[in-house]
Amino acid sequence: MKVWQDRVALVTGAAHGIGAEICRQLARQGGHVVAVDRDPKVKTVAESIQAAGGRADGEILDLMDPAAIADLFSTIAERMKRLDILVNNAARQTWDSITELSLEEWDRVQAVCLRAPFLTMKHAIPLMQRQHAGIIINIASIHAIVGYHQSPAYDSAKAGLVALTRQAAVDYSADGIRTVSISPALVVEKAPPDYPENGMFPVGRAGTPADIAALVGFLCTDQAGFINGTNLVVDGGLSAVSPAVYWREGAPRS
Repeated sequence: MKVWQDRVALVTGAAHGIGAEICRQLARQGGHVVAVDRDPKVKTVAESIQAAGGRADGEILDLMDPAAIADLFSTIAERMKRLDILVNNAARQTWDSITELSLEEWDRVQAVCLRAPFLTMKHAIPLMQRQHAGIIINIASIHAIVGYHQSPAYDSAKAGLVALTRQAAVDYSADGIRTVSISPALVVEKAPPDYPENGMFPVGRAGTPADIAALVGFLCTDQAGFINGTNLVVDGGLSAVSPAVYWREGAPRS
């Protein structure tokens, strides 16, 4: 359902999964979507949106390159004259303990998961301030609120992203800019009913990209205007359950 015609949205990490589905959702709502990813498949995502009657551009860009990020926003400012929605979805994960993780890989994860959102926000906020309106949605992770085995770089970066979200709301709400983070748990594009991890979730299944995209779509509407500066956990109830529930015999399973 199209709810607006003139809004421009930029989505990073848009070639696959959550990011691609967010692009489709915002296009269905009438937005002009700029889909960004280093994977050339982002062009295919944009083309599929166009084929369905939506408006989208696919931009191949490495978010580890600050100059490339600046150039992208200069282009948006010149061509589109506005930016209404920024969704920072791109991420990089690595599995290693603190003692085994290299400094180079630590820096790469931080660059994609935390520095890049800082930079996109840095360039997006002045555009939003001109129109006294905008929303920034940072896709964090359940890793931001609970620790996972051998995931120090990703966990700390996603926790930092949640904090950055709160801080931006403090500084820029008066400019009409809302900032919200979303922390999903496991999200799978096409999980069969007997997917082993389904049993972890009280709802009986893992998340899907559509679950996250639907929330993003709602947050971008006027009906969500009072949701600001917070982290929304979307995990099927996983973080609400004590581990003891799953240790005892007869634990809930799908």
